[in-house]
Amino acid sequence: MNFLDPFYNKRKDEYGGSIKNRYKIIHQILLKISDLIIDPNFLVIAKITSRSQGGDPLFLDEYLSICKFLKEDKVDAIEVSGNDYKNYKQDGPYFLNNALKIKREVNIPIILVGGFRNKEQIDVTLDKGIDLVSMSRPFIIDKNFMEKLKNNQTSKCISCNKCFEVYKKLYKHCIFDKEKDLQLYENFGDNK
Repeated sequence: MNFLDPFYNKRKDEYGGSIKNRYKIIHQILLKISDLIIDPNFLVIAKITSRSQGGDPLFLDEYLSICKFLKEDKVDAIEVSGNDYKNYKQDGPYFLNNALKIKREVNIPIILVGGFRNKEQIDVTLDKGIDLVSMSRPFIIDKNFMEKLKNNQTSKCISCNKCFEVYKKLYKHCIFDKEKDLQLYENFGDNK
């Protein structure tokens, strides 16, 4: 949804400028999706970034309006993320405060992604009112991470973000997983 961020969207037509204009294409897409949905159990989830690439402090307030538009357009849940995850080295969920602000302002299920490495972080987040969490990097480093969560173990992921760079050359994987590195090299060579 970077199309909604004025840092990226420099259009001068009906899809640029005001927040309503930048949201217009999302609205049109959601209308078409709702026309096509046959199964009433089919969920439509929107993933939004809660921080502007340009660092605009008013961006989250604008996104609160976008979240309200999404609710009006019958989105079932909103996944809150951020586009500057590479700069986050803290322990715990990266965008929790932004997600909580959205949750307070918009009555819609909120999913939070970013920075979860153990069950305690997940439990605290859910206890604060976030509806669901999602994860990626802990599963990149360890395909059996769900079992480890059940046993109160912490992910080995150190948030170095190398997995987001290495896939440009070779399939997404953790650079610290030497066994997988060897297997990928044997299967795909140096990807030339």
